[in-house]
Amino acid sequence: MTVVNKLDKTISVDYQNSPTPALEGNLVVFYTGDDQQIQPDSAKAISKNGGKNAWHDFIEDGKTKVLYIYVFDTDSLQTYEERLPIAVLINQHKYIKQLRFTEDALKKAGWKITITP
Repeated sequence: MTVVNKLDKTISVDYQNSPTPALEGNLVVFYTGDDQQIQPDSAKAISKNGGKNAWHDFIEDGKTKVLYIYVFDTDSLQTYEERLPIAVLINQHKYIKQLRFTEDALKKAGWKITITP
């Protein structure tokens, strides 16, 4: 999957297969690292461990069969405690954008997600 950033700010993204993620996921510090940031007018490939069907399996494992993408302003993330689970910020709606995709919609889009204003 590829995420294209058309915003005028650096972003970090998280993906979930549930609208209310569990707290045992990645911490804020993971998303503020250089390798997790997507600069304006650039793209980043996001892979899912687990082989050829990893994204399919991940989406199918969710109750809603939807992939949720949470977009964060990376500069804003740096104001939070590094050891805070990203799920806390998701559950508090601290993201700048939430997108939802079925697997069919992702396939039609060529597994390319464009973040626009």
